[in-house]
Amino acid sequence: MKRSPVVLSVFVAAALLSSCSIRSDKAASPSTTALSTGDPLVPVPSLPVATVKAPTWGVCTNRLAASIKLECAKVKMPVDHAKPNGETFTLMVSRVKAKGSRRGSMLVNPGGPGASGITYASSVASRMPASVRDAYDIIGFDPRGTGESMPVDCVPDAFLDSSLDLDPTPDNADELAAVKTTDLEGACLKKYPDIDRFSTLRVVQDMDALRAALGDTKLTYYGVSYGSYLGAVYATAFPSKVGAMVLDGAFLPETTGNQSTIVQWGGFNKAFGNWETWCQAEKTCAFNAPDVQARYLALVDRLDTAPLSVKGRAVGEGAVQLATIASLYSKLSWPILAAALAEGEAGDGSGILALADSYNQRDPKSGKYDTLAEANTVISCASGISQPIDGDLAAFVDQLKALGNLSRFVSDADWATACNKGQPQVTYSGSASIVVIGGKNDPATPYSQALTLTAALGSKASLITFTGEGHGGLFESTCAKDAVEKYYLSGTRPAVGITCEQAAPAKPTGALAGVALPGTFTEVPMEEGAALLGLDSANFASRTFKYFGTGKAAADALIAALTKGGFTPLYDDNIPDLPDAVIGGLQSGSDIVIFGSFGPKAIDTADMQSIAPLAGPNTALIIIATPINAEALKSLGG
Repeated sequence: MKRSPVVLSVFVAAALLSSCSIRSDKAASPSTTALSTGDPLVPVPSLPVATVKAPTWGVCTNRLAASIKLECAKVKMPVDHAKPNGETFTLMVSRVKAKGSRRGSMLVNPGGPGASGITYASSVASRMPASVRDAYDIIGFDPRGTGESMPVDCVPDAFLDSSLDLDPTPDNADELAAVKTTDLEGACLKKYPDIDRFSTLRVVQDMDALRAALGDTKLTYYGVSYGSYLGAVYATAFPSKVGAMVLDGAFLPETTGNQSTIVQWGGFNKAFGNWETWCQAEKTCAFNAPDVQARYLALVDRLDTAPLSVKGRAVGEGAVQLATIASLYSKLSWPILAAALAEGEAGDGSGILALADSYNQRDPKSGKYDTLAEANTVISCASGISQPIDGDLAAFVDQLKALGNLSRFVSDADWATACNKGQPQVTYSGSASIVVIGGKNDPATPYSQALTLTAALGSKASLITFTGEGHGGLFESTCAKDAVEKYYLSGTRPAVGITCEQAAPAKPTGALAGVALPGTFTEVPMEEGAALLGLDSANFASRTFKYFGTGKAAADALIAALTKGGFTPLYDDNIPDLPDAVIGGLQSGSDIVIFGSFGPKAIDTADMQSIAPLAGPNTALIIIATPINAEALKSLGG
């Protein structure tokens, strides 16, 4: 049996803003000069693409790379493709090699804008149907402005602390002054007057140059969130180069700031209402109550007037807002939000802060941020995604507040922006089909955007409607995965009007249900824990436990119990670059158990901090999973 890849960045999805930030306090001050004026939609011009050298693959030095079997390369790319001999930058690229008869490369992108895509290649490889993963090299990359590719760095980290921790509903002079003076957008525009170098159009030129450098005549692509928009703009600019393209969590920007904000607040409010309904009905929800809505609003009001303190940092209304938004991107994180809120109610704000910091990609140890927040600001502005609010602001705010309880965080403090560049107008004239996936309950890119994107791409676009929860539907639905598998391998378009439900998490049976576990293990109510190991929750049954002690001690206790029950250990290894974390496997006849054990030191890292509310101080989390079908076994290589 081959070892299962570990994907520890599952909650990064919660930070991948498909221009998804709904924070009004990120706006610029009214004094900033507008960049341009004109029509909101601009036809995509003919785009030159420079020839670049093929990647030379080597050892990846990125976090967790060794455990997820990535190769990395640096590609020299022109800043301006019309000037191939001019200024250049290094495009960071990653690869998970095809396991079978290789058909070519599949470029993947997780969205943002502003998200690094290096380790995303491994995440996609671990969750794609095995036949697709076997056929394609999965290629990740850091788009320009992000990660290690000409990274945007507008302000010091202390500035970001001030900017991102603002009270969203300032109700005194000091809070209002903080919103007015902490201007991230203005600082970024001052630092980067040539903001066009980070635009979506420049990124799709890089994508086409990379496609050619990889030796592919057509682009095979999977993009989610803003990554779906990258794919759509690529198809607009290079229609004859489109091979197979899946656009998940479909996103097409609205053409006005008013409509964009209404659509997103509507999506998040709907998802929040679904979370409230779940928590009120689910007795294992840590924030369960006869009226979850009232309990939540009471906590927000309390923290607005009396913030908690965690290691000298205030945990107030703004942190609750960010923690909540972060947790609505995936149903997997619903119980984590509940645990964090319950802790906050009891006077411990560490769980709320961990979720907020995860959303902002702030390292809990160093206090350093990655490029996400700043790159999101710059790329959104350069690409025409950020647009000003017009008309009566007070009436507009009232309209937002009427959308639901999450609009508790809306105020009229500052909605000014200097960004009003034109957006590339999405069209498609190619012959290859394109698959769009839109979620009925997607909080960040609501279903209406999937409809408009499908319409914009025309008759060659097929829509898969996902009816489950969360942002992005491919990896949450067996139906969607089956349709996409056929599409990538044979070009078969999904059936017209296809609707796919969320796959129910597999129920623990056999080894997971029958083996006596130590009394020191306390079960955590999380049905989809397998996803934390980079495994498909529909094909792997899982249980998650807390253990008071280290990750190594928890792993040893589990191995001892399973060995006593007749299992033979296959392996147990430390996870590179993650302190006190163990990955292992055991087997008894046809029963296979995979586990990941994460100690307090592992959980207190940027990659793992989002699950901190499930654990608690000095406590490890251990996730135990077992394959339940042939597809799961194939994904393990056995």
